Formats: sequence, structure tokens, C-alpha cells
Amino acid sequence: MGQTNESSVMCWRYGTLDKSLKFFTEQGFETFGAVYYDSADLKSSQEWLRALEKYGSEGIMYTTWEKKYELLSDFGEMVR
Repeated sequence: MGQTNESSVMCWRYGTLDKSLKFFTEQGFETFGAVYYDSADLKSSQEWLRALEKYGSEGIMYTTWEKKYELLSDFGEMVR
């Protein structure tokens, strides 16, 4: 039986998404992706979604720093 933690980790750094998800999953944490970051499209979010599925992550969160919600509906459809 593996170690379990009572904390969850929100991974947000695109450049290390696989490395981070793998590490925290192996440590017994539930992982989530905090993705989007105001880009012009959802390409990086699609890559995040594939990685989150690969590591059995718990979920994904739409993240905007600039209050850009134009892609929120498309994001919801993508993760559905």
C-alpha cells in the first residue's frame, strides 16, 4: 500500500508538467492542473489534459490572470 497524503497539489508550470505530475503522484498526492493562463487558444490546455489523464490526476482548473473568460465555454466542453 502506497503512502497517502491529505493534501492536494495544483500543478501550474507548463514547462515541467510531466515531471511535476509524475513526482507528486508518486509521492501520494492528488494532483490537479491549473491551466490556461490567458493564451489565444486552448492548445496548451489540451496537452495538460492528456498529461493529467496519464497520471490519473483528479481535475483541471481554468486559470486566468487577466480576467479573460472568452475561452471558458470552450474549455468546459474540452474537459467534458
